[in-house]
Amino acid sequence: MLRVSEEEIDKITEVFYRILKGGMPDPLQIPEAHGENEIGQLMTYVNRFIGEYGAAVDVFYSLSKGQINFDPPRGKMLILASVKSLQASLRNLTWTTQQIAGGEYGFRVEFMGEFSEAFNSMARRLRESVTERETANAALRAQVDELARARRAMLNIMEDLEEAKKEAEAATRSKSDFLANMSHEIRTPMNAIIGMCYLALKTDLNPRQHGYLRKIDSAAKSLLGIINDILDFSKIEAGKLDMESVAFDPREILDNVAGLITVKAQEKESLEVLFRIDPEIPARLTGDPLRLSQVLINLGNNAVKFTEKGEIVFDVELLERDDHRAVIRFSVRDTGIGMTPEQRGRLFKAFSQADASTTRKYGGTGLGLTICKRLVELMDGEIRVESRAGAGSVFSFEVGLGLGAAERDEHPLTLSEDLRGLRALIVDDNRTARQILGEMMASIQFDVEDVASGSDALALIASAPPEKRYDLVLADWQMPGLDGVETCRRIREMAVPAGQPKVILVTAYAEEDAVEAARGAGLDGVIVKPVSHSGLLNAVMRAFGRLEAGRLVRGRRDLAPEMTRAIRGARVLLAEDNEVNQEVAREIMEGAGLDVTIAGNGREALEALSGADFDLVLMDIQMPVMDGYQATALIRKEARLADLPIVAMTASAMPQDREKAIAAGMNDHIGKPIDVPEFFTVLGKWIAPREEAPREGVLDEGVLDEGVLSEGAASEGKACENGTSENGTSENGARENGSGKGRAALDIPPIAGVDTAAGLARIGGNAKLYRKLLNKFREGNADMMERIADALRAGDLTLAERLAHTIKGVAGNLGAGDLQSEAARLEGELRRGRAPDERMLLAFDARLTQVLDALSAMADGAENAPCPPEAAEIDLETIGPLVEQMKALLEDDDLDALRVVEKLQGALSGPAADLVREIGRLANAYDFNGALSRVGALARAVGIGAGGEHGDIS
Repeated sequence: MLRVSEEEIDKITEVFYRILKGGMPDPLQIPEAHGENEIGQLMTYVNRFIGEYGAAVDVFYSLSKGQINFDPPRGKMLILASVKSLQASLRNLTWTTQQIAGGEYGFRVEFMGEFSEAFNSMARRLRESVTERETANAALRAQVDELARARRAMLNIMEDLEEAKKEAEAATRSKSDFLANMSHEIRTPMNAIIGMCYLALKTDLNPRQHGYLRKIDSAAKSLLGIINDILDFSKIEAGKLDMESVAFDPREILDNVAGLITVKAQEKESLEVLFRIDPEIPARLTGDPLRLSQVLINLGNNAVKFTEKGEIVFDVELLERDDHRAVIRFSVRDTGIGMTPEQRGRLFKAFSQADASTTRKYGGTGLGLTICKRLVELMDGEIRVESRAGAGSVFSFEVGLGLGAAERDEHPLTLSEDLRGLRALIVDDNRTARQILGEMMASIQFDVEDVASGSDALALIASAPPEKRYDLVLADWQMPGLDGVETCRRIREMAVPAGQPKVILVTAYAEEDAVEAARGAGLDGVIVKPVSHSGLLNAVMRAFGRLEAGRLVRGRRDLAPEMTRAIRGARVLLAEDNEVNQEVAREIMEGAGLDVTIAGNGREALEALSGADFDLVLMDIQMPVMDGYQATALIRKEARLADLPIVAMTASAMPQDREKAIAAGMNDHIGKPIDVPEFFTVLGKWIAPREEAPREGVLDEGVLDEGVLSEGAASEGKACENGTSENGTSENGARENGSGKGRAALDIPPIAGVDTAAGLARIGGNAKLYRKLLNKFREGNADMMERIADALRAGDLTLAERLAHTIKGVAGNLGAGDLQSEAARLEGELRRGRAPDERMLLAFDARLTQVLDALSAMADGAENAPCPPEAAEIDLETIGPLVEQMKALLEDDDLDALRVVEKLQGALSGPAADLVREIGRLANAYDFNGALSRVGALARAVGIGAGGEHGDIS
């Protein structure tokens, strides 16, 4: 029987016990006694189990540490087979994972059931993800490549843009330089044209010459306007036009616009310009008044151009207002030709015309409305147009303007308390004019009625009961049937039980023409359309004696003398290289009583300043040798001249030119061509007022109207050898011994039909010149009635109107008020295309005859007045060359001979002086042959005939 010791059983039991306890037993030592018996075999199996178990433990331990690359265990245990299978699976999984990690996504695992499915699914998703990522990366790379190409292209474009920018800047500079140069080059000859026209229009001209010069002047100023439009458009296109923000009075702006537009409208027969201004418009606004005026003037001029008759209405309405801002609508309505939709479509395009055909009637550059549109947009507004062909147009725009600081302190003009509620009658054939004037009268608290004709007005006034009498009548001058003047005259002739109303004439024509036409009609005032609120109020207050009457009106041409009166006698240095511009500026300034010295360049100006004192320097910019900037810099370095006013006077009229002149040390800037009122305004700003009397012979600008010297008129009072006229008046007239106007008035005897004091006042009290003009009027108009009658018989109403206009202008300047009034009535009738009736002609003839007879009596008295007994000896050294010069000029049919005639008149007396006057009369009448026929007699009278020292000039 097989014996097994307890020790051996314990060893076997301990093996399993240790395994169960997680240990690793040592192999059993098989006793030799057992050998191949069952116990030995059991122990051998146990040891094999321990070995395979240990191998399995090592495998699991290796697996637990992530080690799979070990030799597979040997043994037949199922667990070892499982471990081998697991090791192989893990190796396969690792290899597959490595392949996937290497980018090979086509391998799969086929073991471990759900794990393999999950792994394979993960691999598929990973493959898809990688594919998507590769696609995205490819797209990204494509985008990056595209961006890189775009960047390179952008860099190339930027380089091209930089080059283009430089070229554009260079082109802009070239364009600006070109415009500046062209502006300068064009303005220089235009200054000569406009300046010479201005000077020529102040000389003695016949009506045809005067008309030609006025047309030249108008055309030159139109050309200047085109140049200014082009410059403005260029500045707008370049973004260089800056808008100002300054305080201004909107009513002053509108008054200026009215003055300019009305002058153009008066050139047309039946066109009125009216302004309707909201009384709530603030008195002070802030913005750019210059550009606002430019828009309104452009729109107004456009309306005048396309409107032959009817009306142009400027409407200014307050839309909104708060404490800091006012929104105002400006509109310009006309009754002109209107536009089609196609024409409106291209209206605001630059260089485009509504009528662009080669046969178009209306000219222009096509820039005016474009500039208006841009300027309105720069003021944050928008311009609109409504129009139909044949039915007129309405241009309107709205702009926001700031309120001026003084606005809160402004008080509107109001009627005095005792005049409120009075009854007023408006007489005007224009319905819009009646409406506007009625609104204004109602705003100053008048009870207003209106009628459309003078006859209706007379009927209302005659039938009005005492309690409803009219206190004031406002009558338009030019109306069909009874005009305003005749209506006023008949009102004054009426026996009104309740008392005569005050009568104010309202006119759309020249102020002075209206006053002249209304003399003797019993007017209480004159208002010129477009009527302003303040102008109406002042006229009403003056009519009722609440203001000093003064002059009823003051024309624009009277402004220059007033502007220059305070600076007459001032010494001005003109630095100018152009001879024509020198002559223009000299004539304008010397004609205003200034003492002018010429320097041809900056260096000559410095030399002139070193040797004399001047009140002001007019400095041209572009001059040879030394320009105006250099000369100004050197002048400013001298302490003595540090405060000397220097004003740039140049055809360089761009804004940068003004800035450059100021930066160079000049005080102000005047552009060429010279605008005379602006010119004297600037001079008056910088020249200290003087108290010296004006120099002899200097006349106020505008003293002589266009008709002062009629055709064929040339004469002068007989002069004596000592320079005193036969009535005792010296050549200096009123200025001799400082006697002034009172002495001058005494030198002129009373003349029936002539207010000699008024006539003398118009020419500054120069009695000698006044006598000369009276004689010229007598000699040149003795046959005027016959000439008018001949024109009427021939049906030439235009000629008759011109002759009446001539008499009207001359009579007004000489102080013949009644004659002036009758001539104005006659002219008005002829202007309307109607032949005057016999009563009107007889009245005109009576006044003309009265004045001519009185002047003839005065001339006869002068002829009989003895000269002083001692006559100066004739100076042949002086007289001979003058006679020769006069003869040469007469042979050339040159009116400059009259200048020599005047010099000879001052040097001769007696029969020789009579012959000179006769020669002057004939030359002034263009009878040069007749004048030449008297030269021989003159030469013999002064002792220079045949055989004389100066040869035979007979």
